[in-house]
Amino acid sequence: EKKAMEARQKAEDDARKELEAFQEEARRNYKIEAEKKAAEEREKAEEAARQELIAFQEQLRLETELKTEQAKRKVEEEAQTELEKAKATIQEEARKQYKAEAEKKASQERENAEQAARQELTAFQEQLRLETERKTEEAKRKVKEEAQKELEKTKATILEQSKMAKQSIEAEQKVI
Repeated sequence: EKKAMEARQKAEDDARKELEAFQEEARRNYKIEAEKKAAEEREKAEEAARQELIAFQEQLRLETELKTEQAKRKVEEEAQTELEKAKATIQEEARKQYKAEAEKKASQERENAEQAARQELTAFQEQLRLETERKTEEAKRKVKEEAQKELEKTKATILEQSKMAKQSIEAEQKVI
């Protein structure tokens, strides 16, 4: 009986050791799988963030181009309107001068007025060109600033999501 009891005790000890070894192996395998899965999830999250950033940058580029074109078109339309007003004003002034003066004096005055009008028109066109360039550059700058702000916000969001994902993974690892 004593030998049978010792043999049974030894068999139970051996079975317990084997069970503990099996459980330890299972824990290690589970930990390895969990780490592997966490790494895969992290890679997926990082890839998704990269894709989102790329899409945002493309959208931002397209919006910048659109806003630049809109600003340029608006400045050109305003410039054309001002040019037409200036032409109309100059023509009206010339007509008034023609009626008010004698033919000889009118002819001389017309030449002088046309010369002044050409110079004024040239000066106006140069001023208009400079104003168009300034407004276009200002619009580009504003669009770039807005784009930079949006990019910084997106980067901050991505970093925050990455931190949260990392914390989640660490929490899972602690639980494991």
